[in-house]
Amino acid sequence: MNDSWLDVYEDLRKQLKIGERHILKMSKIEQQVFLKQTDVFREKFLYSVVRPEAIKEAEEWVENLGSKVEEVKEVLKLKGLTFTRELKSFLDDPREHLKKKIFVYTFDLFAGNITLDEFLSKASAAIRTSLRTNMRTIYQTWVFLSLVEHLAREGRIVYPEHGYIYLERNARQKVRIIPPNCIVETKSGGRLSFFIEAPRPVAWEDSGDLRKIWKLYVCLRPDFLVYGGSVMNILELDKMPPVKRPNVIIECKELEDWYRRARDLRGWWSRAMSAEEWRLLWLKGLFEGLGEAMGLKKMRLEEREESRKSWRVKEYRLVQMYKSFYKPDEMILITRTQLPSAVRSEIEDMGLVVYEDIGFSSDKLAEVAERLSKFSKVEGGDFFAQVKKILGVEDVTCSVLSTSLLELVRRHREELLELLRHTK
Repeated sequence: MNDSWLDVYEDLRKQLKIGERHILKMSKIEQQVFLKQTDVFREKFLYSVVRPEAIKEAEEWVENLGSKVEEVKEVLKLKGLTFTRELKSFLDDPREHLKKKIFVYTFDLFAGNITLDEFLSKASAAIRTSLRTNMRTIYQTWVFLSLVEHLAREGRIVYPEHGYIYLERNARQKVRIIPPNCIVETKSGGRLSFFIEAPRPVAWEDSGDLRKIWKLYVCLRPDFLVYGGSVMNILELDKMPPVKRPNVIIECKELEDWYRRARDLRGWWSRAMSAEEWRLLWLKGLFEGLGEAMGLKKMRLEEREESRKSWRVKEYRLVQMYKSFYKPDEMILITRTQLPSAVRSEIEDMGLVVYEDIGFSSDKLAEVAERLSKFSKVEGGDFFAQVKKILGVEDVTCSVLSTSLLELVRRHREELLELLRHTK
């Protein structure tokens, strides 16, 4: 019962009948036993890579986000929110999701397609990357929803109009625009447009298209770009950066030691790939996959000269790069934990506004929301904004104003009808 994943591996390997084409030849009963045992194998391997405390922490974060989602849906009268397929699977069950990440590697191992060392390297990396990415996305999403809740509590969600907020960009840019994830109208009538992890690539057809939009593949992507007013498309391909200049950039950091970490960036200095090269890589993956599925040796296509350069940069320098690259009016850094005073001072010297030790306390983000509201813009043709201006009551919420106007219409129904009859 306390066998390690290596013990389970050795036991299973002795049971398997591996043909010369790397196809597992088992009876149905043997297949059922094998599948059950590989599930045990994957779980034991998972806990050899990450501590049980890490999975418990992930479950707690999932619970925090789930609570925030339900709260935001109730407060803002939303029908729902959509997540990426990756995040949704992780939210359903972090442990099972991480086990799924090594499903293919497990079968490749027992089919003899990869060595034990290759499995150890690839499967460990897959688990760590998935855990780190999803924990980061959970905190980023929690911050986003908390800010939207603060801003729209006495206002409203203007976009999307159907009561759902999209927290992903999947298939959202096929018409060659970069639309917002959400547009919020604050209690003053001003609006803010939020773009999560933008810019992302838009649709393309040939090498000419791909060359034009290549900068979107290698562009820096902060957590949130925020624009004053209703901004339905930020794409400006003829410029660099290829998007409208944001009013605010917000970056979230969930790790305690994030400032010690570094990241490899593939920047805009990389050579643009042609459509033919793109297609070649796609075919290479297809042929190699089919070859493995049929038990054949890997089919090798002609190797393409590698010219994709990367640059290793410290995380705290990266946030400075966001500011220098996009030149926002303001750059805000939100950290889950407290920063060393020296690190905070250095970041603030870069011109960033720092909010630290936020944890999962939404109240601590109220000041950030208030700061953002100063960049909101009233739309020129906005009905409520015009009424507020005429009445001189800028602090009245749109919800209260709407209720009052309806009551006024009931009281002066005949007068309004008479006015409408004489209005051309």
